[in-house]
Order: sequence, then structure tokens, then C-alpha cells
Amino acid sequence: MSRPTSPADHASTCSATKAGEKSADCPCARPLRLLAIVLLAVVVIAAVRQLSRQKIEPLPTVEITAHKINPNTADWPELAAMPGIGEVMAKRIIAYRQARQREMAHLADQPADHRVFRCVNDLEQISGIGPKKAATMAEYLTFDDPTTAADSDE
Repeated sequence: MSRPTSPADHASTCSATKAGEKSADCPCARPLRLLAIVLLAVVVIAAVRQLSRQKIEPLPTVEITAHKINPNTADWPELAAMPGIGEVMAKRIIAYRQARQREMAHLADQPADHRVFRCVNDLEQISGIGPKKAATMAEYLTFDDPTTAADSDE
């Protein structure tokens, strides 16, 4: 079958209701469908190649050892290593701690001890940490003041 050259020829050879309209079973539509499939395949292949070239850097890992973590001094990878915490919650703890330390620094009548967290319940002020999560975290945390701990070792 030859390919129609004008809309009038197309209407007479295809089952379309309006001149110039192509139906799914029209022989004229087959090459267009094939072209669309090939273009889609090319786009998908290009996207997969682009994704495979990107470097994905792993998160830093910290092994939980026998020592406990002090939330007043720990960095986020240490905090993130605790079960149930992860990177987002660890960074939220750090951000809260830094904000409170800035507030405490502005208060002239504050004693020299600038610990934000004195017990596990203080962590409940952070969004996403409730009594249940705080209780789970308790076994991995210490709230000792590092300045007094160093003095007592001498």
C-alpha cells in the first residue's frame, strides 16, 4: 500500500473520521510510533549513563565502641552512628546545640559550664525526639562535663 500524500488521500485510505487525523491503526502512524519508541529508548539510555557517571559519596561511618557519646561535644557522624538517629537527626541535634550555645554565650550571668544537654530528657526539646527515642538513646550517651572529667583524672 502506498503512503497517502495529501489529507484527502489520507482520509480515503485510513479509517480516520476527519481528514488529516491519524488513527492508531493507520499505516501512516506506524513509522511515527516506531520513531517515538526509538527516541524514548535513547533518552532512557542517556539518563542511565548520566546517573552511572555520578559519584555517590558514602556517608562517613563511625563504629560505636564501648565509649559513650557526649551530645554536648560529639560531631554529627558520631551521633548518626547511634541506632535510630541517622544523618538528619544528628544534624538537627548539632544545630539545636549550636543555637543554644549562642544564646547561652549572650547571657552574661551564666556560669562557665555551657553544656546544652545535662540529661537525656533535654534532647526531647529537639523536633523528632520524644520520650521513647530519648530512652533508646540513653544507653549510648554520657553527659559528663569534659572540663570536670579532666580535672578529676589528675
